[in-house]
Amino acid sequence: IFYEKQTNKLKMFSESLTIGYVNSKDFVIEYRDFLINKLGNQEITWNKSLEFVRRILNQALRDERITKNVFIHFPIKNPKGTFEPFTIEEVKSLRALYDKKGLSPIPQEVLRYFLFACYTGIRYGDMYLMRFANLKEKDNTAFLEFTQHKSSKPIIIPLIDQAKELIPAMEIEQQKLFDVKTDQDTNRKLKEIMAVAKINK
Repeated sequence: IFYEKQTNKLKMFSESLTIGYVNSKDFVIEYRDFLINKLGNQEITWNKSLEFVRRILNQALRDERITKNVFIHFPIKNPKGTFEPFTIEEVKSLRALYDKKGLSPIPQEVLRYFLFACYTGIRYGDMYLMRFANLKEKDNTAFLEFTQHKSSKPIIIPLIDQAKELIPAMEIEQQKLFDVKTDQDTNRKLKEIMAVAKINK
């Protein structure tokens, strides 16, 4: 998902890129300006995009396609995001909002898989890839079994009743568990949902 997202950003910047141009100060400055001014990326996001380009150039350096990486002149920061965990009361209020079914269809679906993530601890990338085939049951216990996208580690997560209640009806095993939007669309909808729920986080 991360690779696809970053390559799409590069295509939006330019449909035609050469390794020589990408490995130049002009590209780094122009691409950073594009990420900030055109896409509205925050510091933590545009630094990740530049880090992606640096990794590509490091591979080109190992393959001897270039003799040095332009990023030796552009140190990349790793700013820390500011995160506030939800309280149990806030999760309960969001669940009450979901059960009330007062949201329009897309925010309602976003809230569904967001709550599922709250109940299970699943990361966005794993949620995006999750399919009904990952849903298992043994000895009357439902659980998810999958390989984590970020760490490539196998994991099993038992499902509590609140999580099971959010799972939609299955049509085919390879169907996605939820209709997960892009992370940008998800974040935009979550901001709308939090405003409705009067949660300032």
